[in-house]
Amino acid sequence: KNETYLTSSFDYMKTTWWAFGQLWSKGLIYCSKKVMPYSPKCQTPLSNFEANQNYKNITDTSIYVFIKLENIDEYIMIWTTTPWSLFANQGICVNPTFIYVLIDIDGKKTWIAETCLERIAPAVGIIGKKLGADFIGSKYEPIFDNAIVYDETHKIFADDYVKSETGTGIVHLAPIFGEDDLRVMKKNNYNDTMMPNIVNDAIEYTIDYTVNGNNINGRFVMDASLDIVIHLKRLGKVWKSEKIKHSYPHCYRTDCPLIYYAQEAWFINVQEIIPE
Repeated sequence: KNETYLTSSFDYMKTTWWAFGQLWSKGLIYCSKKVMPYSPKCQTPLSNFEANQNYKNITDTSIYVFIKLENIDEYIMIWTTTPWSLFANQGICVNPTFIYVLIDIDGKKTWIAETCLERIAPAVGIIGKKLGADFIGSKYEPIFDNAIVYDETHKIFADDYVKSETGTGIVHLAPIFGEDDLRVMKKNNYNDTMMPNIVNDAIEYTIDYTVNGNNINGRFVMDASLDIVIHLKRLGKVWKSEKIKHSYPHCYRTDCPLIYYAQEAWFINVQEIIPE
């Protein structure tokens, strides 16, 4: 008797469905989206073990972006190494315990973390100070004019995952592309139906928008980064850009860069059944 594939055994199948039925009846099965490493060429998520198998050193363009606060002549500055993710922006996150300072950068009154001041603009005088927690709930103007805005989006949130060793101590949230981004916003009444549908399964843009004279529709997101940077510079929304070398995960099958991408799947709420 061949028992090589136990999963093809009817007894195994019946037991598995029985266990699933027990979990379902207890309300422990739910459908949701989770950000996972995703191979655009294979069009499938990878496990963390698979994602860690093929890191390569790459050079990306990082940018410092001015984001205008609503109803006030002030800006917050975010730093990102993924300009292509800005079309998916849904929120901004500060650290609630950081002190933020208001300074003049290129004629714009701009907030950054105080601990970043010496690295970013050491010779600039401080106009004002504010605790990170005081920003919570403040609204800002979307980066692009095609953004869909909900009551729960395009405002400032706070979480202690935000650090200040790099960047400005302020990060942009793109829940479709970031695990912490999705976690922070879901804690604040965000749900999957608000997630912008801007890419297909190959992680190519599905929206019509012209940047630097080129329509991004149909382009692999990472290939559009330079055009997006140039476009935002022309709009006066970029303070400066920098080249950054870092190690980045690639698909071990195709050598294509992986994208962390929200995938719909069924989950077991194990938190409810783990003994304390």
